[in-house]
Amino acid sequence: MDSPPTAPGLQDPFTPLDMRFPLWEHGNLRIVTGKRIWEFIERERLSAETMWHWVDAVESANWRNPGDLKAMFASESCVGDLTVFNVGGNKYRIGAFVHYRKQILHIKRIGAHEEYGKWDL
Repeated sequence: MDSPPTAPGLQDPFTPLDMRFPLWEHGNLRIVTGKRIWEFIERERLSAETMWHWVDAVESANWRNPGDLKAMFASESCVGDLTVFNVGGNKYRIGAFVHYRKQILHIKRIGAHEEYGKWDL
């Protein structure tokens, strides 16, 4: 019996759909607005170690959905499309957009806990 015809570039028409059209890029998360971290550390020098620890944790992550993120950072919260991270024992807050499919994190705001109430999210 002949196998059914395949579309150009596809070897097997019976390959699962997600193998032909992967939903997730493989690899670790990238922070695309790292400059904001540097600027915050310049302003709050005591935050450096804490911020770099957070960066290391985030860049080693491979979150596919908000549940994966919540499993790693239980104290994070969502405000609209923004994810707010409590960093350094709640001393600092990072407001960021997480694009799960592209595996990128875009930092919108970073500030001390006291500044968070003034943010326009």
